[in-house]
Amino acid sequence: MGHRALVAYERTDGQYTLHYSHWGAANLKLKHRISAESPSGGDDTDSKWAKQLLAELADGLEADAVDGYLGGEDRPSTVVEPKPRATGLTLDEIVADHLDYLHHEAFFVVSTMFEVTAYRTLWFGLQYDSETVEQGETVGNGALATVRWYDGEPVGDGHLQGSSRLSKTSSAT
Repeated sequence: MGHRALVAYERTDGQYTLHYSHWGAANLKLKHRISAESPSGGDDTDSKWAKQLLAELADGLEADAVDGYLGGEDRPSTVVEPKPRATGLTLDEIVADHLDYLHHEAFFVVSTMFEVTAYRTLWFGLQYDSETVEQGETVGNGALATVRWYDGEPVGDGHLQGSSRLSKTSSAT
């Protein structure tokens, strides 16, 4: 199943490059794993190629031009996929057109200074919880909830997720 997340890296022009992480939403671990030294969320394994690729993407490199970085056999695996899903997007475009609130558990925004903001996704769809709702759009149909942190740990994250599920169950009956 995975703990899918989308990661938006800010570019120098104020737009964003969008990446996918299959396990990045687990315990919101990317909040602390993404850094200038480890831009793809790896365990000190991000090498020069990852830093160089992210720098070029920040300067406007297009998604289809990154394949040259991905061919090396010595390239370590990373938590965030190095090849972007899309480039040159605004945050509004990502939230409305790319973020799947049913399938992505988290969304991370990374500033050019590698300040990482973590959001939980809350899907509004009721099709699995109601007999009267047949189909609900999952992309762009939900809310982002900021996560509070204390001593490096998310506070109330489980409660937030449970409250969201409970409110859908209550409103579906």
